[in-house]
Amino acid sequence: TLANTDNINVYPNPASEKICIETNCYNGPVTFELFSTSGNLVLRQILHSSKQDIDMQSFENGIYFYKVSTSGQNLKNGKISIQH
Repeated sequence: TLANTDNINVYPNPASEKICIETNCYNGPVTFELFSTSGNLVLRQILHSSKQDIDMQSFENGIYFYKVSTSGQNLKNGKISIQH
């Protein structure tokens, strides 16, 4: 069964100080991973609520790729731009 990615929002894009991740309709921990354009994992955060902010101020300007997953099931992939 494919997950409904409409229930996951990552915003704003572009982001400057923080991003907000909304994971509606998912119970249990959801993992948010952020990767550099070279594929290096730069952040992994376990989300324990359906709406959570993540601080982006320590990241350099540029394009990053993200993955949202739960229990090994990939829920959503995307890219986000960081501009300070």
